Amino acid sequence: MIASERVLKGSTTRLVASFVDGAGAALTGLTPSVRIFDRTANQYLKVDGTWVSPAPAGSEPVMTATDATDLPGVYHFDFALRTTLTAYDARVDGGATAANRIQEAEIIAVDSDEAELHVAFAMLANKRSHTISTGVDQVMDNDQTTLLRTMTPTDGGSDLIVVVPS
Repeated sequence: MIASERVLKGSTTRLVASFVDGAGAALTGLTPSVRIFDRTANQYLKVDGTWVSPAPAGSEPVMTATDATDLPGVYHFDFALRTTLTAYDARVDGGATAANRIQEAEIIAVDSDEAELHVAFAMLANKRSHTISTGVDQVMDNDQTTLLRTMTPTDGGSDLIVVVPS
């Protein structure tokens, strides 16, 4: 599970956790619960996507298992961040059989200035696609599916191609 992540406010983010038993073997078939707390608003995320205070006993979201063959013991949960600048705490509980039962994360929602740094990092580290026929590049977010930026080349004249982000 991530310890700290900075993501664009108003976007969707993914929490990922992996669980193992006492011998270090991946645990499949779990339904890890997720408690997400918005520190700015002092509210918790309910399973229906609404935010409430106090903590919603028995109404916490649960993580989804990934492919048990390719990624055994790995679970994820996607949720939409609020459109305001805020910080979230996340706590995942994998259950009594997990040696690493409790995992925690901090998520910081940032505005566009910091988001540009996120895009710059994503251009270096994340999945990108390049369409040969058009020369268009697309840069994906940390979840490897959300499109962050499209880079479209134009003819700059005299053997120059200019790439313009859009």
